[in-house]
Amino acid sequence: MTAWKSFYFTNQQGLRLSALFQALSSRPYLTLIICHGFTGSKEGDHKAIQMAEFFGRFKINSFLFDFSGNGQSEGQFSEITLTRHIKDLEGAVNWCQNNGFDKIVTLGRSFGGTTALCHAAQDDRILGTCSWAAPFSVFDIFNTKAKLLSNNDQTISLAGEKGNVCLNRTFIDDLRQYNLFHLAPKIAPKPVLIVHGSADETVPPQEAKELFDAALEPKRLQYIDKANHTFSKQYREVWQVTLNWLKETFIDN
Repeated sequence: MTAWKSFYFTNQQGLRLSALFQALSSRPYLTLIICHGFTGSKEGDHKAIQMAEFFGRFKINSFLFDFSGNGQSEGQFSEITLTRHIKDLEGAVNWCQNNGFDKIVTLGRSFGGTTALCHAAQDDRILGTCSWAAPFSVFDIFNTKAKLLSNNDQTISLAGEKGNVCLNRTFIDDLRQYNLFHLAPKIAPKPVLIVHGSADETVPPQEAKELFDAALEPKRLQYIDKANHTFSKQYREVWQVTLNWLKETFIDN
């Protein structure tokens, strides 16, 4: 039987981040830390819960959490940055390791995927990482879509999954320091799986190819035919692709 533990852990800023941990009846093969997308939440409209329970059938634990300023976590959404997301993910890894779950793989969707990739390039505690529909040219993609809202250029508007949101200009400025062309090769020798929809209108499919080309082996790129940015009709196919990679790369070997 699957049981869920709901709790808070603290990030480096001292903010309490909301988390869900799937506890299995037997010791898991892996613990999967799942990073939600831009303006998303750990539950992912309940699909992340369903996905975690799907992985749980194969002795894979799932750790779901809200980034600071999102969902039920403390903090202001207007103050989010990629740097803060990465530090939040580091806090999730710390919690897993401190509680005896040290075989960790990270998985992120969209902006959460970019977070997972950037984190994997600098944290050797994880075994590998997987991105779904993640931006490669992250500064260019967000900067192109950002609209200035104030005369002093300190506030911007961006389209999120549930409408427009307001952010501090520091969000865009912070992205300048993250060049995945240089960061992706640093993920190796940790394996990386890149999944992208061929009909993604939010993050162009070419972004996945550029990420794949920049990364070093071991790496895998899987396009999902006719899938949009959220894999709304093919999400179970994405789950299966991810499960197959997890089993082949970390469990069966």
